[in-house]
Amino acid sequence: MKFLFDNWFAVRQARALNELLRPNHTVEHLRDKFPADSNMEDWVRALSSDGDWVLITGDHHPARSVHECRAWRESGLTIFFLTRDWQNIPPLQQHSRLLTVLNRIVAHAERRPASGFTISARGKMRKLYS
Repeated sequence: MKFLFDNWFAVRQARALNELLRPNHTVEHLRDKFPADSNMEDWVRALSSDGDWVLITGDHHPARSVHECRAWRESGLTIFFLTRDWQNIPPLQQHSRLLTVLNRIVAHAERRPASGFTISARGKMRKLYS
């Protein structure tokens, strides 16, 4: 399975997680895969057509606009939206907490493709759509 971390995360976080999950899974950062000026709808479409991607985003507003919401749902991607409470945690603690829920993220992504979830900083997952 391939995971993509958006610009909310530091590039080094994605690279560190990639080292931990290899060879079973890969983790890439948005900046390593797409130009900095790419709009969300374009890279979501590209990931969707490439297949088997799971997006992890710090964007706690999964539906800022009707277009974004439609792009998420129609993408066929499994997407994990971190909730707002992640913003109040220092980066190293964010990374540590993400590691504690990573096995559950992988399990959810394998069982429920094309779904959306929120993840709180305490590790609570809630299904948004499928």
